[in-house]
Amino acid sequence: IRAIRRGQRQLHGDSSVDAHQIRGRLASWEAAVRIQQGRLNDAATASCEAIEIAKSVDDRPTFARALLTLDFARAASDDTTDPSGARQALAIYTDLGDLSGQASTLNQLGVIAFDHQHFEEAAGWYRRSREVREQMGDLSGRALADANLAEVLIEQGQVDAADHLLDEALAVWRAADELSDLPFALHLKGKIALHRKDLTAAQKWLEEARNLAIETTSTTDVAAIDETIVESELLPTNAGQI
Repeated sequence: IRAIRRGQRQLHGDSSVDAHQIRGRLASWEAAVRIQQGRLNDAATASCEAIEIAKSVDDRPTFARALLTLDFARAASDDTTDPSGARQALAIYTDLGDLSGQASTLNQLGVIAFDHQHFEEAAGWYRRSREVREQMGDLSGRALADANLAEVLIEQGQVDAADHLLDEALAVWRAADELSDLPFALHLKGKIALHRKDLTAAQKWLEEARNLAIETTSTTDVAAIDETIVESELLPTNAGQI
């Protein structure tokens, strides 16, 4: 945020189109940072500012990014969901031929649908995101789409299919030594083990997920992992492996 503020100060008094474009991009970056900080109202405010500036200078990529952060902030802060901004962003990225933007937007649409328990819709968005990542040759991004889809399948009781997707995602991330997303997949592996009433395996996966989340300062919520650990501790100690 300090770097963003320095950039804004340096642009003070500059009314050129280039300066306005940079102001819009700085506002969109601030929105993304505020979401990471959990300051959703501030994220929405910065997103709205970025949208207005981007519209004034016809900066379509910044406009699309700001639409995404605004939708995400609003969806995360209440129980309503109207991903019209994300859908508009998807149309922009498609028109621009921006595959990375398309994949990210499709993933966000999946997240919003999942958070509101629209599981079939979420699965559809994640599958489309996976297709685009595959088209890009982005193995790590494809793995994330697989892990997200696995989370949906777990909710639908399709644990065998979810387990297969997670094994593939974990193999990709471990081979590339990309640790930040591992806790998410490991947490889901623990949930699958709980579903199968395999307490030993569940505790193994969950302990690894928690330790790695702390070690890597992953975006995976440690509190959510702890909730699943508590759930595992409530299982009968003789549940065993089925």
